Amino acid sequence: MKTFYSFLVLLIITSQITHSEWQYRYNGQGIKASSPQGDLLFMGRENGITELNTKTNEMQNLNTLNSDLKSNYINSMLNLDDGSILVGTMNGLSLIQDGIISSDETICSTYPDDEVRLLYKSEQGTIWTFSSHKVNCFKNGAWKSIDISDSVRYNDTTTYPFDIWRLFIHGEDVWVLFNDNKKTYTKFYSNTIDLQIRIAVVNENGIVKTFQKQDEFPMKQGSYSITDIGDEVIWKNSDSVYIYNGNEWKTTNKFNFKDYTPYWNVDFVKDTDGNIWYTVADDVNTAIFPVNYNVKTGEVTRYLDKIVNPLIFRVKILDDGTIVAYSYNNIYVKKNDLWEEYNVKTDLGLTNNDYFTIFPNRINNKTYLTTTTSVTVPSSSLICLEDKSIIKPIAYDFPFISLTRVYINSRGEGLYEGVSSTPGMKYQYQTAYLNLMQFSIGMITKIKNVEDGNIYFNGMRLKQETVDAPFISTWEDINITKIDMGYSDKDVVDVKDFDSNGDIIYALGSYLFEEDTMSVYVSIYNIKDKTLQMYDKTNSDLPDWYWTYAGMFYSQHDTVEKNIQLDNDKNAWILTTKGLLKFKPDKTEKFPKPRMNPNVYYLNMEYDAKYNDILFFAQNSSKLWYFNTITTTWDSLEIADSGIKGSISKNFTGNGTVVSCKKLIDNRIYASDNLGYLYKYAGQGHFQQIDLNFNGMPNLGCPIHDICLGGDGKFYLATDVGLFYNDNLNSVEDKETELKSDISISPNPASDYILIDSPSIKRDLGGVSDEIKIFNIFGECVLNVGANHEMTQQKIDVSALPTGVYFVKVGKEVQKFVIIN
Repeated sequence: MKTFYSFLVLLIITSQITHSEWQYRYNGQGIKASSPQGDLLFMGRENGITELNTKTNEMQNLNTLNSDLKSNYINSMLNLDDGSILVGTMNGLSLIQDGIISSDETICSTYPDDEVRLLYKSEQGTIWTFSSHKVNCFKNGAWKSIDISDSVRYNDTTTYPFDIWRLFIHGEDVWVLFNDNKKTYTKFYSNTIDLQIRIAVVNENGIVKTFQKQDEFPMKQGSYSITDIGDEVIWKNSDSVYIYNGNEWKTTNKFNFKDYTPYWNVDFVKDTDGNIWYTVADDVNTAIFPVNYNVKTGEVTRYLDKIVNPLIFRVKILDDGTIVAYSYNNIYVKKNDLWEEYNVKTDLGLTNNDYFTIFPNRINNKTYLTTTTSVTVPSSSLICLEDKSIIKPIAYDFPFISLTRVYINSRGEGLYEGVSSTPGMKYQYQTAYLNLMQFSIGMITKIKNVEDGNIYFNGMRLKQETVDAPFISTWEDINITKIDMGYSDKDVVDVKDFDSNGDIIYALGSYLFEEDTMSVYVSIYNIKDKTLQMYDKTNSDLPDWYWTYAGMFYSQHDTVEKNIQLDNDKNAWILTTKGLLKFKPDKTEKFPKPRMNPNVYYLNMEYDAKYNDILFFAQNSSKLWYFNTITTTWDSLEIADSGIKGSISKNFTGNGTVVSCKKLIDNRIYASDNLGYLYKYAGQGHFQQIDLNFNGMPNLGCPIHDICLGGDGKFYLATDVGLFYNDNLNSVEDKETELKSDISISPNPASDYILIDSPSIKRDLGGVSDEIKIFNIFGECVLNVGANHEMTQQKIDVSALPTGVYFVKVGKEVQKFVIIN
């Protein structure tokens, strides 16, 4: 049997940074929500917001690094009556007012939950939203929170996992639609249609009732839509349409048009008169067209009836009342009583393989559609129907929306993992960003830079192969090279981990030795002469282990191998379920691990050459464990006392729990955290902060998921908002630095000038700086003026700088300000 563990080690060429010349690569696609504000269109993505000026077509990228956005993952946007836009993120609320993002207003700062999914506004002005288990409402300047967890249960004693999907406001009540299937992903996707929906009805005082059983309401897995007519709730599932009158559910045919019934995957939407729009279809979905249900007369009216063989499957109502309908080849816009038709090919210059989101926008009497998948233009391009203009995304050459792992070889080619703008592209490598999964199957758990300048990884089996084998792989151009680490003639064999020192690669794994017994093996491969030495229980004292079955599950027993690290003398240290093994071909020494909670197990281990410490991070533990290879002693330290400011343990879909702590090419350990700090190991479990000097600040300001000092001599940071890299790698500052903020700036926001007040300017107050520098969000110095040492205040002309967030640096002091032109 095979067990895979998430453990990442990265080997690099150099470990030193001097100047903060950070460059940024990101992807501006993956739009999840959008809202207009005057001439501006704000498009929320999974890694920030794109601001588009529809007059000039100028765009800028906004995220937590250059704005007060609460989180970079945008779930929803809601236009408020005062013209501002409420932004729901994975970590709270932000507000866009006059083009500026802030999170200080009461509605944002007092939000009682973490995640904000979809946003709604009732006719009475109450704001409603939800997270996975809670519904939150904002009324009369205060939030209330309703947790539906205690009411979600099969019976009086049995609960079940659930996840809120949508809300529907019905008078003073809110119908909470939740999915009772446990999700395998961690982020919210509102467009999921294959659901098993139950319902909880709540108001601002709590839960009113629930519908959770088959005999309580028409429950069926599939797609759903909900609306109302007066006091009646209209519910559509993939079978039929139902009406709830407050007491019972009844089927209805009132929404049928002759022999046509509501299309299975369509939403009921209301126009400005309260009438209901949707599409209907014949029995085999060969004719689909839009209809309108008049709530006063009960009449169903067909539209676009002159079209032959229509397949118009979607209808949307825009904020100004404009009605937009879609087919595969045409878009129809109803303005007043007239329909305007736009053909994808002849009118827009696209193809039948170009598709659009169902969320168009109207700005200055123009209709903008957003492409989803496209062969003609990049996805997330905007198409203006009226003037046929095409506005491409702010950035689309770099394929990853967010990054969880990055490795760069000496040719500047990288192996990336993260959320891609192309579905299914989990692992990609340059220069053409080829999808590794196109060539292989299996799980890649270990990826490492090696001193020959290449990147190596395990866990890959080419698609034409039928069984797994103990390979580690690398590539050049589009050719994948696989190195057999031995025992490929055995069954149930893999490479669980590997490490390198110079030209030597040690691989650790196991294979089926007998019916239920696995033999641990170590293979030593010389990169230069391509020789291989193989050791297992037959020619060394490496251990074996066995498993037992209990129904569908099996348990591992005895000394099960986990990870391997090489020290300065090329001794191989092997982490097992029993402790540490110091392996040499002629002798293996055992060092049992200390007693700890049985629910705690090590996630990974790293070796630091300066302090001869092997460092361990354990799951479900507040401690950081370390073992000194000279004294052969164990010890531990509370992570809170280690010098790490934030959290370095992250959970990524598909990788389990990943710890962003790793050994680099100088055999020193580095770590990064969710606050964007970088650290270097200082011995005995302690870390020392490294000054990244990003916009004059010591940290990045958003989570750093992975770090790489690549074979090309550049320093890389993998983040939620993309990839940052630095060309200058000459010296790392090992001293701990703290951000000073003794500067006051007014006015802030500014347009023409700023007035800086700081003791660092006036010489007789200790001022030592001869320069005042202003940096943009990318760390570029955009303005440098001489300091006037005669006074503490100095006026600086900033009228030539474009709108955005900037940083003033006077000596060691840094302060942020905003420019609005």
